[in-house]
Amino acid sequence: YGADPSVATGVGISLRDSANGDPMNFVGWPGNTGAGNPGGKLAGWYPVLDQTTNQGDSQAGYTRYTKVITAVLEKLPRRQPTAGRVDATAYVLVKVQ
Repeated sequence: YGADPSVATGVGISLRDSANGDPMNFVGWPGNTGAGNPGGKLAGWYPVLDQTTNQGDSQAGYTRYTKVITAVLEKLPRRQPTAGRVDATAYVLVKVQ
């Protein structure tokens, strides 16, 4: 990053809920609770079936659901963006609690 002139700089990728366009926060540190720490969606907790589609192929007590998440390329704060390639992969782990 920053060494190859064909790669974009000053930009980042955020993930948004495709159903409503809201930015999605993700849990960063398990157990981070108490006064001064956000809860709910602000802390990356979402209802497990919120805006999901049942895939209808239940098997042995399991049901598969999908949720569409949109990736958005955005300018980073206090950075000057430059045009170029962007290659990114998001791995989202779902933990049901």
